[in-house]
Amino acid sequence: MAGEWSVRTLDQIKANQDGAIAIGPFGSRMKADRYVASGVPVIRGNNISDTRALVGDLVFVSEETADELRSSNVFPGDLVFPHRGAIGQVGIVPGGAEPRYVLSTSLMKLSCNRDLVDPLFVFYFFRSGQGRHALLQHASTVGTPGIGQPLTSLRSISLPVPPLPEQRAIAHILGTLDDKIELNRRWRRWRGRCSSRGSWTSTPSAPRPKAACLPAGRRPHLLSDRESGLCMRWNVMTAAATSVTRRM
Repeated sequence: MAGEWSVRTLDQIKANQDGAIAIGPFGSRMKADRYVASGVPVIRGNNISDTRALVGDLVFVSEETADELRSSNVFPGDLVFPHRGAIGQVGIVPGGAEPRYVLSTSLMKLSCNRDLVDPLFVFYFFRSGQGRHALLQHASTVGTPGIGQPLTSLRSISLPVPPLPEQRAIAHILGTLDDKIELNRRWRRWRGRCSSRGSWTSTPSAPRPKAACLPAGRRPHLLSDRESGLCMRWNVMTAAATSVTRRM
């Protein structure tokens, strides 16, 4: 039925390829002495932020090392999750900057079947309270937080899966809200710099960071009735997916 939402596990929506759900290399294969000045960037836990962007300094390995660790390579649109340390976070590999990255030892990845799901939609599921709970529920809180069977746990997580057009609409809405948050952050940073330099003015003529600096087609806007309805349905279905996951 058109518009019908289902609940599926990550194992059911992963890409049809070997290593679609995989873990980073063992520590002995990714030591600091393998880092080089430039090459293939390595995504570590401290590079994952509360937005779509990767943050912090990246380290690099050679192309040869990346080829050796091929099962731990990630590509634009892949999702990355810590299985040790900052469990509950999620990142999405950006497009454009680099053709590929390598996972660090503390991360695991999901490559999505794009005939079934939009990776950005799945990313925003894991940014929700329900998605974060699904990642945290198998974590040990003794010592350094960790997941005992990370890949088994990841495969078993359930999430709501609407038709692809609705997924893309929801991802666009949430992405627009993300952009609004980022714009506000830039505004606060700009205002702080002006204030520290003694050049702050509250007059209407004071320049501000503009929405034009956001990617094309991603301007902050008021939600239409249809978009509001999708958000309400999203909230209901993520709650239902959490209920299913808790019973598994």
